[in-house]
Amino acid sequence: MNKISFRAMGPAALCALILLSCSPSSQYADLILTGGHVYSMAWSDPDADGTPAADAPYDGSWHAADVDIAIKEGQIVAIGSETELQSHRGPDTQVEDLNGAFVLPGLIESHGHLHELGEKAEEINLIGVTTEDEIAERLLAAASDRPAGEWILGSGWDEGEWANNLPTKDFLNTLFPENPVMLNGLRGFGALGNDLTLAAAGVTEESEDPVGGTLVRDANGALTGVLLNNARDILLAAVPQKSLDHRVRILDYGIDLLLESGYVNTHHDLVGARQQPRGQVGGR
Repeated sequence: MNKISFRAMGPAALCALILLSCSPSSQYADLILTGGHVYSMAWSDPDADGTPAADAPYDGSWHAADVDIAIKEGQIVAIGSETELQSHRGPDTQVEDLNGAFVLPGLIESHGHLHELGEKAEEINLIGVTTEDEIAERLLAAASDRPAGEWILGSGWDEGEWANNLPTKDFLNTLFPENPVMLNGLRGFGALGNDLTLAAAGVTEESEDPVGGTLVRDANGALTGVLLNNARDILLAAVPQKSLDHRVRILDYGIDLLLESGYVNTHHDLVGARQQPRGQVGGR
């Protein structure tokens, strides 16, 4: 796992309540947040069963503290009532009314696939499709004008929902006889490719199932184009490597999405060498 610390914080990350002490050059705060419901998380950890600690604001339901927050030079210098923070309010102090919003510590995402967020945003969305006709409709709407040889990538068909009636490559071969097509499953355990994709991946009728994976075959033993579990990686590896700039753009998309949601830190779980850590493809 590779840990990425964000240097830039979006507006939602204003709620990062790490109770820090500092020695400001003056007693006045730059910013006071008022009118919020604050969870400081400054209480003991729960026990092994998840029962909240005795000093937690919990009596069967959680209770936020209605307190103000004084911030100077990017650090929280005081938390307390309006009266208690009066000494931090100066003529140039900005006061922002949170209008009852909840304030939480900056959230840390614990197991992210940031590059997948960016990849899925660029691929043809197949979430919710239940028939091959629905898949075909979405592919044609987005990729009917692709030049010969260009890869067509989609994702989102639910391999769990389709488990008893998996799609096949035949309709993809008919729709796109000159384009490799690779459609990732929603849950990351399956992928569907047409004949050109299978050829690019080196998969033939004589290929054997890899350890922990399945090349799905029909009743006659012919490949259907669906590869499950570890076999899915064979198709992923066949997709041409993206340029460095493209990989940066994809990873930036995932990082920005977390920032907009109030996350201030993440653990990025890599999937193979095709997606490098952000520090290797360029930092902001």
